Amino acid sequence: MLKHIFTLLWNQKKKYTAIVFEQVLVFIAVILSLTIAFDTVKSARTPGMLDTDNVIHFGYMISGGFNGREFRHSVQAMDAVKDKLEKKPYVTGISESFFFIPYSRPTEYYWEDSVSFVSGKKVYAHLKGTDEAAENVFRPDIIQGRWFRDGERVNGLYPAVITEQLAEASGLSDPVGKTVYWAGITFSITGIVSGIKEEALMDAPPSIIAPIGVLLPSGSTGNYEELAARIKPGYEDEFANDFYHEFNLLWNEDNKAELYFGSCSDDKKSTMEKAVIRVAVTALPALFFFLFTLIGTIGVNLMDLQERKHEFALRISCGSTKLKAISLFLWQNIILTGVSTIPGIAIALCIYPLTTALPVAGFALTLALILSLLCTLYPIFIILKMKPAELLKEE
Repeated sequence: MLKHIFTLLWNQKKKYTAIVFEQVLVFIAVILSLTIAFDTVKSARTPGMLDTDNVIHFGYMISGGFNGREFRHSVQAMDAVKDKLEKKPYVTGISESFFFIPYSRPTEYYWEDSVSFVSGKKVYAHLKGTDEAAENVFRPDIIQGRWFRDGERVNGLYPAVITEQLAEASGLSDPVGKTVYWAGITFSITGIVSGIKEEALMDAPPSIIAPIGVLLPSGSTGNYEELAARIKPGYEDEFANDFYHEFNLLWNEDNKAELYFGSCSDDKKSTMEKAVIRVAVTALPALFFFLFTLIGTIGVNLMDLQERKHEFALRISCGSTKLKAISLFLWQNIILTGVSTIPGIAIALCIYPLTTALPVAGFALTLALILSLLCTLYPIFIILKMKPAELLKEE
């Protein structure tokens, strides 16, 4: 049967070439969009998602120039606001951070630099500054060692926590207790966390988390500070009101300070929505082309059946069954659609790692079988309703 099908396809290659070419383009688009979707889902399941429920990020930004006196005043004012807010009964902890708070900015805006390990290996990592309170506010997943403490020294060195991604990149089998170097500063690694995600549906980058007082000795960049507070559920509005009230009481400079306030959970949802939109932007055109190809292939199949209905009638009259006629028509579509997936699968295998390409290839083949079945449902219905005697009488 297969030999007959291949002979038939070869003899009518002009007609079927257009179908194959159309399906090739569709499956390339489908495979690329599936790969993006698969990578997004896989990244979403990787470790490093901090606990941002009931966590509020807040702070200020100052536009324009300012002098030393204004700089010192801004730092003192924010420290006083922090002290007052920490005493609120609904606040369970406040952490001061520098490029640590997740989901607050695109990942390319986080601070990156190279760090060196005792092995001599250099790794490009994200640098994040925070304090002891961050352990309670964000509840990172500590898989080895511990979080650092404010003001502590470990064998005379500043403490630091690294992510599992940076630990793997370092090549060290047991990084806790080892040293890591950055910009002439030596840190002693006190712990390893599973990761610090910067966007919810992306992998956590290799990162080093150091005391904010080391990365930012003044306690502020001068024109902005960022803090995060874990509060009891339902107190978001009260916290916002207290923050604005306390800050405005202490801030009396001519420079305008723009306060900001937001929910880390809302920021996480926003990054997830952006990732879903990116997937949809690639998936919707692929879906449109898939439906267009489905309709076109069904039309070609109906025309082909119209041309071959007497052939099928003769086969059935000579002892064949309608099931065999259906099988012949179905295998013809499976071969055409299967061949159409080869270029797309080859592109996926060449561009993406096997862990991504193989599942996508398997899904694409499954989709090809579904397309073949859908394209033959109506022709199969016509074959089942066929009356060979009447067709041959017409002949």
